[in-house]
Amino acid sequence: MSDQSVYKIEALRGSENYVTWVVKMKDILADLELLEHVTEPKGGKKDTLTADEVTAWTKKDRKALVHIRVRVHETLIAEISSATTALEAWDKLKKAYGSGGFSTIIQKRKTLFRAELAEGEDAVEHIRKLRAIAADLALLGEAINDVDLALVIMTSLPPSYNSLIGSFDY
Repeated sequence: MSDQSVYKIEALRGSENYVTWVVKMKDILADLELLEHVTEPKGGKKDTLTADEVTAWTKKDRKALVHIRVRVHETLIAEISSATTALEAWDKLKKAYGSGGFSTIIQKRKTLFRAELAEGEDAVEHIRKLRAIAADLALLGEAINDVDLALVIMTSLPPSYNSLIGSFDY
């Protein structure tokens, strides 16, 4: 069984799932003992590496690059097609989709607070999406407390849920 089949995550689609993608990718790379290839410059302490160690580093770096590329949606692959190292690909993706800083937080908050469940749509899936956005915000250092998340969920529900919402007592 190949490593790719062991780790199933949603492909990176852009800034909307970048935060959770990074967390999952770091877990995968750490489990494969490849995390240093996206956190350190080539070879770490390159000056102290032997030729064999540089060769081993290069092989593992190529493996890390493959793991990144196979988990990026095909519409975004051009962003990293020219990357020759895992760190280069990682940094390009971070610059393109993760370095938004405050603007990323604003976009995620807008998505969270403007969410609406249409009549007939799956409420469980809707709540799952809202919880995922809240989790992304927490990873960005902007956690939404449970009461506020519950209020967001309740205000996003259509009128058919009014009797349910009215039954809650805070």
